[in-house]
Amino acid sequence: MPTAEEATHIATSFMDQFFRGEDPNLGDVDTLCSLCCTQEGNTSQSALQALYGIIIEGLSNDFSQHGMELGNRVLVRMITYVRSLPEGQDLHLLLNDLGLADAESILHRFNTLLNSPPLSKEEHQNIKKILLPSRVTVGADVVMASVLVQRLTKTFKNAEVVMMGPAHIPQLFDGFPRLTHRLVEHNRHGNLSDRITGWVQFHQMVQQEISLCNPKETLFVDPDSRLTQLGLLPLLPDDRTRFFPSRYLCDTEEVASLVTKTNQWYDRQFDESPKVWPHVAIDAADCKAALGFKKRLKAPFFLVINLGVGNNESKRLSDHFEKELLLSLLAMEDVVILLDSGTQDSGLRKVKNYLEICHEKGYKTDFLYEQEIEQKEVPFSHGIVGFRGSIGRLGSFISVADGFFGYDSCCQHIASASDRPAVITFVGAANDRFYSRWCSQGEQNRTHTIRLDDGKKYSTVELCKIIERIVSEFQTIRRQKG
Repeated sequence: MPTAEEATHIATSFMDQFFRGEDPNLGDVDTLCSLCCTQEGNTSQSALQALYGIIIEGLSNDFSQHGMELGNRVLVRMITYVRSLPEGQDLHLLLNDLGLADAESILHRFNTLLNSPPLSKEEHQNIKKILLPSRVTVGADVVMASVLVQRLTKTFKNAEVVMMGPAHIPQLFDGFPRLTHRLVEHNRHGNLSDRITGWVQFHQMVQQEISLCNPKETLFVDPDSRLTQLGLLPLLPDDRTRFFPSRYLCDTEEVASLVTKTNQWYDRQFDESPKVWPHVAIDAADCKAALGFKKRLKAPFFLVINLGVGNNESKRLSDHFEKELLLSLLAMEDVVILLDSGTQDSGLRKVKNYLEICHEKGYKTDFLYEQEIEQKEVPFSHGIVGFRGSIGRLGSFISVADGFFGYDSCCQHIASASDRPAVITFVGAANDRFYSRWCSQGEQNRTHTIRLDDGKKYSTVELCKIIERIVSEFQTIRRQKG
């Protein structure tokens, strides 16, 4: 039985073959699936990380036709493995009922979706309900789903848009007209079977949602969602489904962002209308509370910082960089930093450690929990405040901030969607296409992105220069604020 280290080696070798232009051995996927189901915890977790974190994510992040096609074959191989297990029997039976008895039939259906004809103007008038699955991650929902929601509600004036996905959707999109939310939790950290068989429950939920609808009055718009295994598994009939292939769009604009790609696809699939930008519509009460907190601070410059990387450590620089950046920004006059801890205990420990370091350097510190926002009085107008709360509450702070700093993460997209000035260090781009696709875009173009080399170990001198660039950008933002 291969070890945990060998599982990582199998996946790395698979991707090395892909990048060399060779055809990787799909039998390696079967081996990793088998390792995912072993009773040895370390081996199982390493195999899961190898499949999803190295292979699926690596192929998706290539943003190429070959990457999408090979990624589909890998996922179908995983689906085939799971449907053969005792816990995969419901999945197997449902796929059979839908005419998807084998791997090739699943792939054939996917390729058919890529060539779905545009909906006619007459059909626009008939649609009464549109189902839009979440991309599951916050950043992708802000960048792509928020664009789709805005355009769908303009095109289909008689339709309710039902966005199905995690709890962050109402926190960030509460203010969109004719948008409702159905909670669907995707187990991103479950075992292999859980991640794939979850589609069965999602399928049942969708059937219940449309049970009282005329089939011709429904539409399923799939933005390459994890909830459908990246479009491979159906929820509605193909003629009622439109699939946005975010991992690959066959045109010549290599440097186009996902915002542009989403708008272009929509033009082709539904109608040509003015481009829209990512937008967050945060609950008005949350925004009012955040604004009230900011006013009570009486700080001339209110800066929000989030150092999260979505469990992808390759996007970070280092603890030393983060500590020195905080101290350098605090050296600016009359600034209050709100430093978000995220929702994990490790993030909370890190933020409290940074607060202690800043306190030792003579800066005033405090801590704010979500439930204290409306009453909290911070007794200084220069210093740093740690924060622990939901993504909606954090989004409300970003939306009223004078500036935002972060890595390539969901918060950079919230800042751009809120048209707030932001400085981002973008580390870990797999290639130029990945950088171009995910680089933040907002209507006012107020995000300054500093692209850094993937995998490079930066010296202390180099990190100091990066910090100087960031501080300089915020000084410029402050001058422009007046």
